[in-house]
Amino acid sequence: MQNTLDIVKGTLTRPKEDTKLDTLAVRSANFSKGYNPKEIASDWDSLSDLACHTIWLTLSDPFSQRYRKVKPASRLFSTIVNAYEKNTRARRMRLHKAFWTARHDPNEPIALWISHVRVAADNLLTVKELPTDRQIADRLVGGLDSSWSNVWDAIVYTATEMSLDDVMVQWKPTKSA
Repeated sequence: MQNTLDIVKGTLTRPKEDTKLDTLAVRSANFSKGYNPKEIASDWDSLSDLACHTIWLTLSDPFSQRYRKVKPASRLFSTIVNAYEKNTRARRMRLHKAFWTARHDPNEPIALWISHVRVAADNLLTVKELPTDRQIADRLVGGLDSSWSNVWDAIVYTATEMSLDDVMVQWKPTKSA
């Protein structure tokens, strides 16, 4: 619906109620069908409710229940954005867990495992805690499936500490386990 996003962003504010103005006359004069949220408060309310319901449908059930009484749509949207953008302890711990407990699936291509670890590391950057290259390399090797033990041994038992690039080179000649 046109103007709904403007209501959600807060750029289209609710018009003042005008008791002298007949809303049917305004609606019929300007629009044969559709909404006129810039001039008719009840249309603005309808679009705001539609936006709220759409937002609630995109949330998981617990979050939908948590925010069910927050209205109008602009306040609901900003409340959710503020909650998710915060550097909360729970979010930070969840991102750390996703990075440090990731496990390699031997049935998937190794490139998928590498990208999974890279994405988990990049997600930690959103809470300003990007792991070092050494930690990423350790996670790549430490999370390998046991069927990749030959690669694991070659990397772990080297005489010198391997950089992330050196670890990545170890996977180039190996197609699968």
